[in-house]
Amino acid sequence: MLIDEALLLTTELSTNGVQHAGTDIDLEIVATDSGVTVTVTDYGTGRAAVSPSPTGELLERGRGLLLVDHFAASWGTTHNAKSKVVWFRLVPPGLADPDESGHSAAGTGREVAETDGPREAGGPHADALAALARLDLPNSESSGLAPLANVLLRRLCATVGATGGTVRLDQADGRGMHTYAEFGLVFPDDQATLRAALAVSWPWRGELVLATPAAPAPYAAPLVEMTAERLGLSLENDRLRRTDLRRQSWLTFLAEASELLAQSLDVELTLALIPRLLVPRLGQWAAIYGLDEWNEPVYAAAAHTDEAALPTLLADLSQAGPDSAPSRLREAVRAGVPVPLPAPVEGFAVPLTARGIRLGVLAVGRHLDRRQDPEETTIVEGIAHRAGLALDNARIHAERRRVAQTLQQSLLPPVLPSLPGVGLGAEYVPTVGDADVGGDFYGVVNNDLTPKPGYCGLGAAIGTPC
Repeated sequence: MLIDEALLLTTELSTNGVQHAGTDIDLEIVATDSGVTVTVTDYGTGRAAVSPSPTGELLERGRGLLLVDHFAASWGTTHNAKSKVVWFRLVPPGLADPDESGHSAAGTGREVAETDGPREAGGPHADALAALARLDLPNSESSGLAPLANVLLRRLCATVGATGGTVRLDQADGRGMHTYAEFGLVFPDDQATLRAALAVSWPWRGELVLATPAAPAPYAAPLVEMTAERLGLSLENDRLRRTDLRRQSWLTFLAEASELLAQSLDVELTLALIPRLLVPRLGQWAAIYGLDEWNEPVYAAAAHTDEAALPTLLADLSQAGPDSAPSRLREAVRAGVPVPLPAPVEGFAVPLTARGIRLGVLAVGRHLDRRQDPEETTIVEGIAHRAGLALDNARIHAERRRVAQTLQQSLLPPVLPSLPGVGLGAEYVPTVGDADVGGDFYGVVNNDLTPKPGYCGLGAAIGTPC
């Protein structure tokens, strides 16, 4: 695939035409099975430089023709009194350029003033720059960028005559600055080095280091800076892509958790469900506490990735002391903000509130094998907010149900009447569940099986004469 090289060179030449000539440009692209030919025409009167200097062209500006020289199988310029043309041709790897005559005058209808002859693909810097162009892999995994960075280091070392190189990266995951890619020998203490910072955003940071000869080539430092910039941009693109995917996953998780919590109007069931939502995705363990009449946390439910460790966890969470887990749980309830939990539980507590009412506290233990992501803490707070609303809805539903049952009981007769010769029994069955028709059933039957004079036995209506 030649799309990366064609895009890079076309961009460079188009920019040169606009900036230096200050005119409109014409762009012509011809793609065949044997390669791609791109022609950029501007209408300035100056002459195009065709002998790029490695030292000058590797600086921040003015490296367009040097890149063309490194990537293109052949390239050249034509001009007349009214326009200038720069063209280049790319061919797939392993194929020779079938048009080794370049842009002829007969082919373009323009007078040929300067033409760089056909050249072999390659050159002292072509491998390193070709690998550099292929680093833009927005759809690749991070594990796929490290091998490519190793290949780039190897080619870069060969280009500048370095004995080795390393890419060091801090991904803000608690590991600090670590080796992401390396090639060549271990650096001696007196080894001359070239260093360039990777173009990554905070909190990430990194650098590219090359072990160079005592007198490196003049183009070595600019080439190291270009390589570090491109590698850093590729890492940054991959990080942003992963961040976007992770946030989409969290949004889906929050939506599913909200749906599950909304389906339950039972307080006990909701309390048992909440820790199960968090383990193991957001923590190694989770425990939820309600509040008594003194606003003291009261254990309700818990979950752990290792069920055998749950008794030990509950013992640690209940251990009293001036800076113990119970005191931190009370602090989270009073302050209304997340509070870290001390060792040995290693986690944090988030208060549960809804409609201005304090309902309890949610404790979550971090995974011991990795650093707690700040984004995960935000998700736990989101779950705590939803859990608080679910608990409050269940509490309101339970309260209304209790009031309704109390009202229904108050409408029933306190005792059954006493009738001579008649035994009475009653049963009250309230309407519950998803009944389509509302109302309650209250029936009275004669449970006295002894026949009485003048009255019929069981089966006849009460008080019916024989």
